[in-house]
Amino acid sequence: PAMLLLTTYGWNSRNQILGKSFYRGKRMHELYEGIINHPWFHPTAWQDIISNKMSYNNHTRYYIFMDAETCMEQNYPNYGYGSGVNGVTTYNRGKNEVILKWRRVIVTEFFKKAKYVKLILPDCQGEGPMGNNNHRRASRWLKDKNMNHKLSFVALSQLFSLAHPINDQGLPPPL
Repeated sequence: PAMLLLTTYGWNSRNQILGKSFYRGKRMHELYEGIINHPWFHPTAWQDIISNKMSYNNHTRYYIFMDAETCMEQNYPNYGYGSGVNGVTTYNRGKNEVILKWRRVIVTEFFKKAKYVKLILPDCQGEGPMGNNNHRRASRWLKDKNMNHKLSFVALSQLFSLAHPINDQGLPPPL
């Protein structure tokens, strides 16, 4: 069994006024529509587990997604128009950023102790995850704690010079 979890630090905050103040790009909006419509998605599991209303077990795989813009794509769907045009503006959504919220995930007892838990960070910037300072910090911090196996990046592109062919999947074939 598996569960898809969505954190409660940004868009999914109990404080809906706060949640709407954060920027969300159209690419991220489309990605998350797929997550919340997936049969493994549990809408309250993250909050229930970290508040001890629900227990976790070592037989379930947990995939955690941040309720924050980690996939900053300023050229989708309108190339060259930036985040103003390519952001979701319905419901008076704001432009604030949720910064470094991954740290709030990785310090939880659940993240540290659950056997099969993975933080998934989509990355849509042209340089890939290791070109993104915030994602590079997350990777380095978890590696220092011997927990880097609990972090996965989903990148739309990657600088070849930063690629790790043994670990990275989906690279184009060599020329």
